[in-house]
Amino acid sequence: MAKTSTAPALVPAPLPVPAQTVLGVPLALTDYSSTLDWIDGSIAARHPGYICVAAVHTVMATQEDEELRSAVLASDLTVPDGQPLVWAMNLLGHSLPSRVYGPDLFMYACQRAARTGARFYLYGGRETSLERLRTELPRRYPGLKLAGVEFAPFRELSDDEAAETVARINASSADVVWVGLGVPLQEKWMARMRERLDAPVLVGVG
Repeated sequence: MAKTSTAPALVPAPLPVPAQTVLGVPLALTDYSSTLDWIDGSIAARHPGYICVAAVHTVMATQEDEELRSAVLASDLTVPDGQPLVWAMNLLGHSLPSRVYGPDLFMYACQRAARTGARFYLYGGRETSLERLRTELPRRYPGLKLAGVEFAPFRELSDDEAAETVARINASSADVVWVGLGVPLQEKWMARMRERLDAPVLVGVG
C-alpha cells in the first residue's frame, strides 16, 4: 500500500496587484484591507516581497534619483499614500475610496496581527519613538508579537553593519519588517536587503 504524504500543501504566492502608472510609477489599485490580505498571503506562502508606501514626494523624487526609482519599480506593490495620487488615479478611470496612509496601514496591520500571530520587527526611526512603540503597541493590541525593535542610523550601512543587521533580523523569525528610515533611504534599504532577509514581507513606512 502506498504511503500517504503528510507534507503540508504548498500555499500559492499572492496574485500581483493591478496598478495604474502615474509619472512612471505603478501605483497599486488597492485599499487597506486588500493590502493587508496581500501581506497575510505572502506570509502564508513565505513569498519574499516588499511594499513601498508612496507619497507625492516619493513619486517626484523618483524622477531624479535613479536608485530610488529602481527600488520603487522593483517593489511588489507601491501603495498610494498621498491623496493627490488617488485623485490622479481616479481621474484616469478608477474609483479608489481613499489613500493607503502609511501610519494607518501600520496600525491596521497591528490590529490584524494581534489575531493572526504574525511577528513584526520594527527597524529604524528615532530611539524615543521606538521605545514608546515597544511599550505601547502590546498594550493597545493584546496578543501582538514584536519579534524585535531596533534603532538604525539615517544613513547607508557599512558592510559589517548590514551583515549584523541581517543576522539580528533573521534570528528574530520575523514575518514582517516595518522599515522607518524615511524616503529614499527605506526604499533603497529594502531593495538592497530583500534577498538577504528571511522575513517574507518588508514595508517602508518612515
